[in-house]
Amino acid sequence: MTDIFNKAAIAAASAAFTLILAEAALRLTPYGAMVSQRFFRVGEFSAIGEDYDLEPDRPELLTEFPEMPYKIWANELGCFDRPYLGEKDPILLLGDSFTWGFSPFESKFGTLIEKALGRRVLKCGVAGYGTRQELEKARRIAKRTARPKLIIVGYFSNDLENDYAYPSMAVRNGDLVMRRKIRDFDTGELAAVADSRPRDVRSVRTWLDEHSIIYKLLKRNAAARKLASLAFPGARISPVPADISMRDPKEFPWLEKAWKKHEDGLLEFKSYADSIGARLLFVIIPQMQQVYGPFPPGVNDGRGYYNLRLSALFESRGIEYLDLLPAFRAHAERNPGTRLYWKEDHHINPAGNRLAAEEILLKLRGMPDLSGKPPGPR
Repeated sequence: MTDIFNKAAIAAASAAFTLILAEAALRLTPYGAMVSQRFFRVGEFSAIGEDYDLEPDRPELLTEFPEMPYKIWANELGCFDRPYLGEKDPILLLGDSFTWGFSPFESKFGTLIEKALGRRVLKCGVAGYGTRQELEKARRIAKRTARPKLIIVGYFSNDLENDYAYPSMAVRNGDLVMRRKIRDFDTGELAAVADSRPRDVRSVRTWLDEHSIIYKLLKRNAAARKLASLAFPGARISPVPADISMRDPKEFPWLEKAWKKHEDGLLEFKSYADSIGARLLFVIIPQMQQVYGPFPPGVNDGRGYYNLRLSALFESRGIEYLDLLPAFRAHAERNPGTRLYWKEDHHINPAGNRLAAEEILLKLRGMPDLSGKPPGPR
């Protein structure tokens, strides 16, 4: 037993020494810049009851986004945007991570729309939000600013699941953690996710986020997540959740009830916009797979169940909407060498943001008193 223990200790020490040497070597390469980069760090979010929001007045920090590091911050409204200076008749832009960023501030589609229109756009997307949270964010923003002339909601396919599992995430000790998720996709059963990690384990994860290049590189590669969880047992590296919005409720009967409740929330958004005298525009942002394939299971015509269902709802209720999928597909066919999404990440890149801005501006041309011209040729 002593001999086995000694061999195990030597192996562990050798592995640790190898990791230390690799970490030191990486700091002498261009990857060394990653040490000072962050994506979301502890304290980036603040709790609001059972919900959360970006922490207001957060100073600039450089992200660790692998394909294009860029600076992020939050203004006094808890938005990744410049300060609000009391501009009248602003446009309020809401949404999840696709609207929040994943591109430098100057290339976000909200920034491009603002520049083209010459009108203030409050760029208030928040990563991880669903439509229900976006409505509450709209109410909070409207209390602190001039009433918006137009509300644009960037809609992505996971909004249905975010609303169904609400509140799916929460702030714990300054950290954003999973709170509820779907346990059984056959029945739609939700399960609470206990944040059972002690504070010292969370501290280990935070320390690794801030100091380990190897850990950051492992997080980038989806295929390496399992390896990362073994190499760093104190770290939480969550897999991408399954998408339920593109599946027909005939497969999962509980989905129809989820859709009905979700649709009620969309209609409530319309009622709220009407109550403050604002126009409302939903912008449906396509999944990368819908543009470049392969199509997810259950998508027969390539458009997706949720695109068809949302279109039918919006048209029947007189709600203005824009589905970006046709434009994104047309661009991909005409420009096979120019991608609209990041290579390793499924969010839209600056080219995708630019195309989204152009299409939204074209849509606004047909809306009274909200005309504008695209920011340039495609």
